[in-house]
Amino acid sequence: MTEGKAPTINYELLGESVAHLTRQINRIANEMAVFTKQACSMGRELVKKVDDYEKNLKKITKVNECVDETLCKVLLAIKQNEYLQAWYPDGRKST
Repeated sequence: MTEGKAPTINYELLGESVAHLTRQINRIANEMAVFTKQACSMGRELVKKVDDYEKNLKKITKVNECVDETLCKVLLAIKQNEYLQAWYPDGRKST
């Protein structure tokens, strides 16, 4: 650059650069739109799966509560039987 002279601008090259950048920005914007659409679709699928898993876990919890209650009753019956066996061993009659 020489002193006192304004730099010359190559408008043709500048225009090509701007056009190239515009194309690149448009391409990236399109890719982002596709990515966003796919991500939203995947998100909806995940929410649906999580809801299904939650329903299944609630069912399993309910069944486990029933099993737990049944096992407690069985253990109580065993304890009662052991207690009764001490008073009435092997079903022998006392004379």
